[in-house]
Formats: sequence, structure tokens, C-alpha cells
Amino acid sequence: MASLLSKFSSSNAKLEAAKNMELAQETDRRANLLSGLEKADLGWFWQSDSQGRLTYISPKACASLGLQESEMLGKELTEMMATDNSPGAGGTSRPLQFRLKSRSPISRLNVQVTCSNKETWWEISAGPRLDAEGNFQGLHGTARHAM
Repeated sequence: MASLLSKFSSSNAKLEAAKNMELAQETDRRANLLSGLEKADLGWFWQSDSQGRLTYISPKACASLGLQESEMLGKELTEMMATDNSPGAGGTSRPLQFRLKSRSPISRLNVQVTCSNKETWWEISAGPRLDAEGNFQGLHGTARHAM
């Protein structure tokens, strides 16, 4: 009986190791894909938490603004971007704020990046990040220079 249990435990451990190896390979494939897209200048990636604070931004996006990643992480997206810069509007973040609060997808929204001394416009798109129970965890999205 002990021998049978030992064989079962060994088989179970091998199966678990194979699953972990497969998961690690999938993670590497995804990381390489994202890296390749960034290197091809197809855009950058960003992520926010449920409060709208930036939790990840591609290093290349920071470099394009002349900022360090540490200067951007933790800031609210509405502090960093404005969506209405028409004369007299004063660069409001209201449309962006509305979209963030609605927790709905954002598609091709032009925003002025206000956290840099450079006048920079990005086109952003994003979708909600949900946990296993369907709770909103924030957004993950892309950004690229607006044309």
C-alpha cells in the first residue's frame, strides 16, 4: 500500500511539474510577444488598479516622455491625461473620468499627456481587468502616439 501511495505521489508531482513548466513557457511566449510589439513601435502597454492609478507602463512610453517609470506609477490616470483641450476648455479630464468610473472598455480615445513638459497626444484603448469572481481590478490597455 505504501508503495502504491509513493508511486501516486510521484506521478502527481511529475504532473504538477509539467503543468508549471507549461505555464512558465506560456508566460514567456506572452512576454516575448508584448516585447516584440513594443520594439516594432506598434504602441505601449499600461495597466491601472481599481482606483484608476497607474500600476504598469511600458518603459518605452516613459522614455518617449522623458520620464522615469517611478515618476508615473501610482498616479491617477486623470492626473496624467486630459481629453478636452479645445480653446477655453482648460484641458479637462472629465470624459476620461466618466469612462474610468463606468468601468467599460475605452476605444481609441485621444488624450493629451499632461504629466510631461512635452506636448504629447496619445490614442488609448483599454479593457476591464476582472478577478475570478468578476470583480473589477482595473484596466489594461495600449497607447500610441495620436496621429
